[in-house]
Amino acid sequence: MQKLESNGFSSNPSSIINGVIFRRTIRASYASLDLIKGDTHTTVLVQFHQIKKLASSRSYIRRKCKLGTEIELSGDWVDGRFHVDIVEQDGKYLRLSILQKQKLDMIACQRAREKFYPSCNKQKAKPDFDQVDNDSMSKKKQKKNEGNTGHGGGIGKRRQGEIVRDFLMRLVVKQFEKKGEVDNVKVDTEISNRSISTADRMVILDHNDVDERTIHQATEFLNRGSGVMDVAGGSGHVSLALSLKGIRSTVIDPRETVGKLPARDRKALKKAIKAKQNSFTMKDNDDSGDIMVVPSPPPIQFDALRAWFAKRPDGIDTKFREGTSNSEVLDSAKGPITVCTMCSPDNLLSSCSAIVALHPDEATGDIVDFAVKHRLPFLIVPCCVFSRLFPFRFIPAKDANDPNQKKLVSTYEELLAYLVAKDDSIRISKLDFDGSNLAIWSTFPNEERRESKSLDI
Repeated sequence: MQKLESNGFSSNPSSIINGVIFRRTIRASYASLDLIKGDTHTTVLVQFHQIKKLASSRSYIRRKCKLGTEIELSGDWVDGRFHVDIVEQDGKYLRLSILQKQKLDMIACQRAREKFYPSCNKQKAKPDFDQVDNDSMSKKKQKKNEGNTGHGGGIGKRRQGEIVRDFLMRLVVKQFEKKGEVDNVKVDTEISNRSISTADRMVILDHNDVDERTIHQATEFLNRGSGVMDVAGGSGHVSLALSLKGIRSTVIDPRETVGKLPARDRKALKKAIKAKQNSFTMKDNDDSGDIMVVPSPPPIQFDALRAWFAKRPDGIDTKFREGTSNSEVLDSAKGPITVCTMCSPDNLLSSCSAIVALHPDEATGDIVDFAVKHRLPFLIVPCCVFSRLFPFRFIPAKDANDPNQKKLVSTYEELLAYLVAKDDSIRISKLDFDGSNLAIWSTFPNEERRESKSLDI
């Protein structure tokens, strides 16, 4: 008969198992871990019986038992499930040990989940709000769905891309209107209070009517050279928005799905290109004063390049970003993922007109550094901070020689302060969608582009 201690858990576990975690659920007094070993699936119930140490036990499971980690457990089988009562003694947790971190990558964990829990991966089809008849919806639902611009779903991403495109056009238009004095804008008091260090950089552009001639000049400016670089653009929703306005662009992303739009958006672009819907605009002729008709650029297909931007990043799981697992080897015919630099033979970066990036994740710092170094107009909307991946990012201090003033960038506001400190011309503006919506931008007015022949960024 099994011996029980006074707190209710077994003092002599009868079995030992090991496996790789591919699914986990953590609750107040227990954690459920799904392990895989070969083709065998085991569900483990980890119980926290030490009442005074519930919080520390949960924290330990969150920190150590990550997806893809191989662990070993000592416990007992109860009703087809393996029960483990973890115990803390002298700062160490008994009956649970870590064998190997990152034994499997996220792709392998996802495949295991699809195999053993297929019903959990069936997602409900999201309604196309553009096609829904408003008369069949209640006012409450109409209000909820109005301006749907969240992070998920094609509708939100497409709308976000259009907002980023329109703001980029306004930046270029301001440059033509004020002859480079883009800084002549008013401070956005709504967001300036969020961070004292960036309060003087937060501005809002006027929505004044712009003549068609200036818009035509802005379009021609963005179509110079290789056009706009959509860095870390994923499926290409920003480039889709640019393409519909006849602006040439290229999506640069290391993932295998670079530039592959959802079927609905891909069909919309093909339909627009096939229709060649040229909306005719008017502009004044400076020489004769006559009015002449000028067709706006027709929709075009954007390009896609599977490559890293400027350099291969350090400290991140590059194989996960590239879509290759730890056990896979890249096809020798395809070779490794290339790096797009100023010296690349395609001349994409050396001749581009601007750089745009919507939620570029780990590439955020490299994009700003590259644009500042080469004085390229850029517009970037940062999102995640990734403080653990970038331990050398520090908030700008008044005294750079004082080590006590160094503080690691760990919040969204601190990331903004870190980015705008890279150049005096960089400004911040708020975009009209939910989530991470603060844009970092600069057109580097009255400055010439710096050409680089070196191999670095």
